[in-house]
Amino acid sequence: MRTAGCLPPDRSVRLFAVEDQFASYVRAVLARAGIEADETDIAVIRVADSVYGPDRETLMSADLSQFPVEHDLDPSRPPSGAGQSR
Repeated sequence: MRTAGCLPPDRSVRLFAVEDQFASYVRAVLARAGIEADETDIAVIRVADSVYGPDRETLMSADLSQFPVEHDLDPSRPPSGAGQSR
């Protein structure tokens, strides 16, 4: 005798967790680079984003138009014109 709504014992039910937008975005970006991310990877990236994200967003939204562009950028050297009086 079966009760309405119950599956027979030989049937399995898969439950899919709804993934949040952040995890979906991270997985898509990493997949595009050929990198598979597991839950640990997502958790580490989530923590890094919570620490550095707000400052990164502030920097990305800053108006830097008042600063001249450094065309010969080389991170191994000081900025061009360093030491020169302005």
